[in-house]
Amino acid sequence: MADYTRRVQILLTEEQHDFLTGLAESRRRSVGDLVRTAFEEVYRPSASIRELQALERLGQHTYIEESPRQIIDALEGPRFP
Repeated sequence: MADYTRRVQILLTEEQHDFLTGLAESRRRSVGDLVRTAFEEVYRPSASIRELQALERLGQHTYIEESPRQIIDALEGPRFP
């Protein structure tokens, strides 16, 4: 388990909070865990990129129709400045 040492406080709308707590309950995870996971996937997607780079190396042996760049672009989605 990671050693969490920093606390962050954010303000959400009632709708956002309800959605997030409902999602956490349905997945049997904490709200904090969902937020940390989202952070890693959105702002530090290096694990996904490494996986796609491995797929790229295997590209000639697979039947994926999209290029690795198209898959990476689809996974990364819109970027925030």
